Amino acid sequence: MRLKALRTALGLSASALDRQAGFPAGTTRRLERGELRIYGAHLYRVSQVTGMPISFFFGLQSTGDELEKQHLLQAYMKISNPCLKRDVFELIESLANQSDMDEI
Repeated sequence: MRLKALRTALGLSASALDRQAGFPAGTTRRLERGELRIYGAHLYRVSQVTGMPISFFFGLQSTGDELEKQHLLQAYMKISNPCLKRDVFELIESLANQSDMDEI
């Protein structure tokens, strides 16, 4: 369930994840349906593709928070203009610092 939730949250099709992770065609779908046993090597490859730590699949981190972080990072990485990218980074940093000050 976590694999499918992560994949869909990132906007990846099963076939795209197969290609990016180097899986044979149909592997992701079979893993998601429980037709294939998921091994550490599968999790490692998915982790490499998505940037999500392997611990995510074991529920050792807050699922919602991690998916939100990953989604934000992917959106940020799509910004091609370096000046705009820097401005967005500085805005987020400023908002985070302001949020820290509000808690004091």
